[in-house]
Amino acid sequence: MSMNNNIKQKTVLIIYNNYDVKDYVDTLRNNNILVLLYSDPILALKEYKPRFYDLILLETRLTTMSGFEFYSLVSKIENIPVCFLTNLSTYYNSLGNFYHDIDIGCFISLTHSTDTFLKLIQVKLNN
Repeated sequence: MSMNNNIKQKTVLIIYNNYDVKDYVDTLRNNNILVLLYSDPILALKEYKPRFYDLILLETRLTTMSGFEFYSLVSKIENIPVCFLTNLSTYYNSLGNFYHDIDIGCFISLTHSTDTFLKLIQVKLNN
């Protein structure tokens, strides 16, 4: 039996609005990361499995609630690493000014290459 059989596959929950995340999802999956996708944050909350995910990636602008509202609700269930995704560079640069209690390292621009995105996610998963 190889040692890899004893290593738990990392699981990432991604909740996105309308930004095309396919290339990012494919990159994570191609690197043995299990990805669960939701475009509806209400459904994601309804089906949320505590202690199942290693990381949550939330687009900041969702349909029925913001990514920050989703984060607030999930943080009442469990303490889990969460990163916010945005494709708006101006918005990305100003987020730290409004959300002082969230580490700015948890904001990831969706303008990154898939390689850079993967490296950022791997760092979060290995912390």
